[in-house]
Amino acid sequence: MDMTVSDGFWWFFYFLPIIILLFSKKINRQFKLVSLTVRAVDILIPYLIIVNYISVQLLFDVNSIPYIIILLSISGMLIATYQTFRKNSLILYVFFRLWWRVVFLVLITLHFLIGIWVALSYVL
Repeated sequence: MDMTVSDGFWWFFYFLPIIILLFSKKINRQFKLVSLTVRAVDILIPYLIIVNYISVQLLFDVNSIPYIIILLSISGMLIATYQTFRKNSLILYVFFRLWWRVVFLVLITLHFLIGIWVALSYVL
């Protein structure tokens, strides 16, 4: 494994989304006090895109942004197609809400897979 960033620094950025998810209830309460409809999960998505990009770049020396965009675009097209043919209409609010959840699930899964890859590379 050819990581150029110090290992502790990388692990901090790896565990930060997990810590934010653990305290998301308190973070969401703070957003409600300021009358924002944003949730902690919504804040994590851009962070996960950046951290996943940097992690893949450090581990494999490959630009992962095109692959992530293609994966998320295909999932959006599949959701839009399903909603259009199943309900005979596409309500954008419902579509984007569902798609944003799928984006989060894809990115957090990729994030965990990268962490497992790094942990296994240390063991092996």
